[in-house]
Amino acid sequence: MQVESRITISVPPEKVFEIYADVGRWKVWDPDTKESSIEGPFQTGSKGRITPPKGMSVPMDFISVVPNQSFTVESKISFFRMVFEHELGPVHTADT
Repeated sequence: MQVESRITISVPPEKVFEIYADVGRWKVWDPDTKESSIEGPFQTGSKGRITPPKGMSVPMDFISVVPNQSFTVESKISFFRMVFEHELGPVHTADT
């Protein structure tokens, strides 16, 4: 199953990336996160954990981190794996 969501905000990608990089504070702004942590820097290869509001803490692997552009995390749980891809980019508006 694949689920996709997109939002547009009036903030530069660099600022959003800075907020994402503060993994321990995800619970402040993400209602689907009760706790989150990362061992080491916000970069490809780092490992962490995430806990949903209802459920157990699960491991989280940072399989790709491209500063100010994107990051992807993967969690493997018993019989399935979840991959979350986050892409950041400027919004281009048409001149009117």
